[in-house]
Amino acid sequence: MSAFYDNNVTDVGRLLLGDVQMGASFVPTKIVIGKGYLPQGKTTRTMTDVADVVKELALNKATKNPDGDAIFGAIFSNEDIQEAFYYRELGLYAKGVYYNQSGGVERETAEVLYSYGNAGENAELIPAYSTGSLICWFISAMIRR
Repeated sequence: MSAFYDNNVTDVGRLLLGDVQMGASFVPTKIVIGKGYLPQGKTTRTMTDVADVVKELALNKATKNPDGDAIFGAIFSNEDIQEAFYYRELGLYAKGVYYNQSGGVERETAEVLYSYGNAGENAELIPAYSTGSLICWFISAMIRR
């Protein structure tokens, strides 16, 4: 599997944490995988979107480890992948939700790229489904406290 050497909470993710400190609930929305390299002049912290999106994945796991780290997960399959690609990017998107006293949604922040990692040359080649190679993985994004 790809080795993400530089995985960080992004600057826009840190702004979202400011909303959480002000009372919003942190709501992870999706995991996005991509094939792009880190654009020139950017760092994993300054990314605002996955550079070259291959697939958006619905979240199906959210757990907190005893040490406080949070893990968000989704299922990836290459069944709808028509062309081989290098699994190079991993992004977790999230938003903040403010609830009123009766539990209804008062307002939401914009969805942002909360954390981003790029494997660079350590990316793994994912074959197209038509090659007869079925890939099915559980993809996790871990957020360290």
